[in-house]
Amino acid sequence: MDELVGIVEIEIKAQIDDLNSLTPGSEEKTRAVKAVKDLADILSDGNKTELDYRLKSRQLNLETDKEDNAWAMNTSNLEEAKKDRLTKIAIEVGVSLITCLFYNTWQLRGYKFEESGCVSSTTFKDVLKMKFIRK
Repeated sequence: MDELVGIVEIEIKAQIDDLNSLTPGSEEKTRAVKAVKDLADILSDGNKTELDYRLKSRQLNLETDKEDNAWAMNTSNLEEAKKDRLTKIAIEVGVSLITCLFYNTWQLRGYKFEESGCVSSTTFKDVLKMKFIRK
């Protein structure tokens, strides 16, 4: 593209130099001026096209960067969600285990208390009856 621009610029300069040798107001000079104008239009259109190309290229790069950033954000969000889920599951399992241990300890102490028979409570009477007396 730069080579074409250079060639067109050289041609424009050459034709402008040739314009000085032509007589003013002649039909030949009018055609030469029109040819220079056409070459200048071609050059400006080429510059516009190149600018449009560069602009669209930059926009495409920005969109690609945005997509990459969105993908990275999504990946990090998925990793955080996974950590949150695992933490929640670990907490739920821990609470369940602590509850089971507390209940087991409380129940064993209750059986020990009812075993001696010195002081009886109504807490474990029905449980003991169900365990030892079967019909």
